[in-house]
Amino acid sequence: AENHDDLGLDPRLAFTAPASGLYLVRVFAFPSAPDTTIAFRGGDNYLYRLTLTTGPLVTHAIPLAVLQSSPGEVEVRGWNIPTGTRLAVSPFGGPTLAEFQEFEVPGDLRKSPHARLGLAWNPQLAGAARIRLNPFPGTMVIPARPADMPTELPLGSSVTGCLSQPRQSDVYRLPLKKGNHVLVSLESFGLDLPLDPVLQLIDPEGKVLVEVDDLGEQRDAALSHVAAVDGDYRLKVSDRYLQGGDRYL
Repeated sequence: AENHDDLGLDPRLAFTAPASGLYLVRVFAFPSAPDTTIAFRGGDNYLYRLTLTTGPLVTHAIPLAVLQSSPGEVEVRGWNIPTGTRLAVSPFGGPTLAEFQEFEVPGDLRKSPHARLGLAWNPQLAGAARIRLNPFPGTMVIPARPADMPTELPLGSSVTGCLSQPRQSDVYRLPLKKGNHVLVSLESFGLDLPLDPVLQLIDPEGKVLVEVDDLGEQRDAALSHVAAVDGDYRLKVSDRYLQGGDRYL
């Protein structure tokens, strides 16, 4: 098995041994800032932490956002995690800092300034899942649906979806009135997930109004648009490289 960039520039892999025996783990590096030399690199500042385990490791959870006032539980997923394992979502800071909960750094993704950071974790499980605590009630998990039967998204909502198959695209219906100013952010890569999202806004006549791939150096996407006419607009979500799988959330 080999992996290069699972977590940003950091590698991570899961491997099931087909037979008993001695296995080798080999670590090598390229420079973090690419140059014209394609070669392995090393130096005094090429430090790393290598973790190996046969135990459970949480990588993410479903849904990726919950209601701030009643976060409840989420289903955590990863490797060696029993199917259906659910953990409570705790505000980052815990009860001691309940009045000073951590909020996420604002940026180009236009996240609500009233959102807070939550974690789903358990001391018996390695890793943790980062969960957004949203101030608005719409937090849905959406199964894949045909493009001609898109799920309607109300304004002020947060959706967790999954491109479970290669070449899959998810389409949502967004009813807008003329003059509505809509902000849409699409996150995956920033949550340590492999999806490199592409986001399209399509008008009621089928014309692509906006297509966003990356926000500068970020691989996530966001758009801002003022509706010119009343009607049902479409939001289309896809992967830049047409990949898919259980972690393409």
